[in-house]
Amino acid sequence: IDQDLCGVVVICEKDGATYLDKLYLVPEKRGMGYAPFVFSSLLEMGRDILLNVNQGNARAIACYQKNGFVIEQEERIPLADGMVNIDYCMRLTKTAFDARHAAPKQS
Repeated sequence: IDQDLCGVVVICEKDGATYLDKLYLVPEKRGMGYAPFVFSSLLEMGRDILLNVNQGNARAIACYQKNGFVIEQEERIPLADGMVNIDYCMRLTKTAFDARHAAPKQS
């Protein structure tokens, strides 16, 4: 991981877990291992990671699922003018993350 600014992470505690409120990476830093680094670092706090992601954000959902997040439920969020935003509520456990990032076994 280099010293250049690569993005923003905002977290808080929610329901005994670490809630990942924001994870923004600058486009040229995406796909370089920063997201798994963030997830690993947050999991070291000893709590699951929770987050909400818009169901239309396919790139983010793919990243989260690749790293072991699972969709627990959908959340309907009323917006102005009668619009509704539908988010997926996702959770990552240390076990699920480690399973995705385990070193290959030597035979």
